[in-house]
Amino acid sequence: MAVAPARGGDRVTDYLGIHCRDARDLNWIPDNVVSLTVTSPMYWSAGMEYDVADDRMPLRDYIDLHRAVWAECYRVTEPGGRIAVVVANVGRKPYVRLTDLHAGLLHSAGWMLKGEIIWDKGPVYGTAWGSWRRPTNPELRDRHEYILIAQKPGQKENRGLGDISATEFTEATQSVWTIRPASAQKVGHPAPFPVELPERLIKLYTYPGEIVLDPFCGSGTTCLAAALTGRRWIGVDISPAYCEMATDLLNSLREAVTCGG
Repeated sequence: MAVAPARGGDRVTDYLGIHCRDARDLNWIPDNVVSLTVTSPMYWSAGMEYDVADDRMPLRDYIDLHRAVWAECYRVTEPGGRIAVVVANVGRKPYVRLTDLHAGLLHSAGWMLKGEIIWDKGPVYGTAWGSWRRPTNPELRDRHEYILIAQKPGQKENRGLGDISATEFTEATQSVWTIRPASAQKVGHPAPFPVELPERLIKLYTYPGEIVLDPFCGSGTTCLAAALTGRRWIGVDISPAYCEMATDLLNSLREAVTCGG
């Protein structure tokens, strides 16, 4: 199992690792160094209990926050690099298409939209179905989210075949991925995604050794996936508690690899 170092050991790459900062200002990361961003922005008005951020902020503030973050991600990404944004539509009164909102913000920041993946999380076992067996007010129970894929204009360097197998490539290029979600209770974060999700994206869009960014890194799943696949990582979160959680997760992986020889 390949585990990429969190830091490069020199001043040029001291921006690698986990950073407790505001993702609207990534001025400590140089231009054009990131190959892929994988992240899940905060849900809006969904009642998520985040550590620091408040998803009940006014919609205008939510838009301004993510406009700034997607612009910074664009700046630090190499020409031809990608961003993958995991997002769900929320609410019923009214139904809010956050996918459209983020697609528009990505486009306005300069990103070229390349498509979307439907993340099928499997059967929904909750009971929030509105009116039971009555046509008066039945509610849809979402079992999917979306992964918006966009690219910074330019040509990514062709370094030959990546480390993705033929089977993995065939599966990853399908527009529907069926992956069971991670447990929020086990992870300690209200909206975690399973490590398989960023692993697929990382192996599809990057070469080993390249840099992966998550500006809303939360519990550190994207950074863990980068480490497991031999990539370097930058994780950013405004919550000290989540940054500590992510650091502990990555340290545990490093210790496990060391103990295993």
